[in-house]
Amino acid sequence: MNPPAAGALTFRLLGPFEVQRDGEPLELGGPQQRAVLAHLVLEAGRVVPVDRLIARVWGDEPPAAALGTLQSYISRLRRALEPRRAAGSPARVLASEAPGYLLRVGREAIDVFRFESLADEGRRAAEAGDVATALQRFDEALALWRGPALAGLAGEVSVEAVIVRLEEGRAAAVEDRFDAELALGRHGAVIGHLQEAVAEQPLRERRWGQLALAQYRAGRQADAVRTLATARTTLGEELGLDPGPELQRLELQILNHDPALALARPPAPAPASDRSAPGATATASGTRLSSGGGKFGPPQAARSRRSIVATR
Repeated sequence: MNPPAAGALTFRLLGPFEVQRDGEPLELGGPQQRAVLAHLVLEAGRVVPVDRLIARVWGDEPPAAALGTLQSYISRLRRALEPRRAAGSPARVLASEAPGYLLRVGREAIDVFRFESLADEGRRAAEAGDVATALQRFDEALALWRGPALAGLAGEVSVEAVIVRLEEGRAAAVEDRFDAELALGRHGAVIGHLQEAVAEQPLRERRWGQLALAQYRAGRQADAVRTLATARTTLGEELGLDPGPELQRLELQILNHDPALALARPPAPAPASDRSAPGATATASGTRLSSGGGKFGPPQAARSRRSIVATR
């Protein structure tokens, strides 16, 4: 997906919510008015019915003045998005289209869609074995983030589910990036970053598994075993659950020095001038951590309390 053209509006939700024209932020009004625009941005190119927009912003029991307030918000947003529009002329960017409103902007102008496109490209590259290109795409995707999603609107109930979805996408991309680094043989260098990632979101099993695998491949088997023991304790105390089957299987493999945990082959070094140049590919073994909601994703269902003990 190409970046927006010069002079075009850009919509940024991956951090403080803002709209820019030529790099300059626009005045978008108060939190609820900004929330209305955020919902329209996420459905850019599609008509959003008025009743759906009201339900999202005010819930199932909107106040009697909700319609009038929404129309007022739309009018103000139109002035912000098209300050030179002649009075009485139809809005071109935020248009009225029965039975609601339509934001006419390309997906390339919205950071959320650029992020998702780059992350998908990274996953496809990883599946094709081009791990160096995958790492580059994940870096480009994550560089679009400037802070917590829709920062400044966290108090708006109407965007809470949106924030959760966006943050989940970010977390998955971070984990996909770790997979790429592990596949490139950078297990030693990534351990510290994985420790930070686990501390930030200790209930994501995939990160525990990635950290243990990195430690094991770096020759730190005891640390890997301790990491998985800590994961078991954390999940038990916080959720009343045991680790999932993939994390349990990984512990057995580590305890038994399973050769399948090694890389399928040592990664070919990239040219000295560009250590992350696309095209320098490497693949992980059959135990490669999966992408997206992969092997070490957050637990999805309750599991019985059971210990992870291997025959030594």
